[in-house]
Amino acid sequence: MKPSIVVFEPDLLFSSRIEGQARRIGADVKLVTAYDELLRQLRQNVPKLLIMNLDLLETRLDQLQEILGGKSCKSVGYYSHVNTRLGEEARRHGIGLMMSRGAFVAKMKEVLAQASQG
Repeated sequence: MKPSIVVFEPDLLFSSRIEGQARRIGADVKLVTAYDELLRQLRQNVPKLLIMNLDLLETRLDQLQEILGGKSCKSVGYYSHVNTRLGEEARRHGIGLMMSRGAFVAKMKEVLAQASQG
């Protein structure tokens, strides 16, 4: 069974990079570029893995926590390396794994592979 991965990243070049890596491991990926579209996706079908640009969700983490609370969805958030406070804020809102964007790029293959395993 293919894992369901939703990627919230308006930067089309970066999101296509994530998508390409996910497809190489056989994952089914949905790219989402707008916040309203992300909410619609999450309400319709909770993915196995949610990858998101936290810099764009900083003031909306409460709403995401409300939608995902109690559901089995792994979440990975990345943020600008200068915005370390955001990592702590995301942790308080239930985001499972947070890292700088650079660290995410370095570990992308590993993160996606783990999601595809279970």
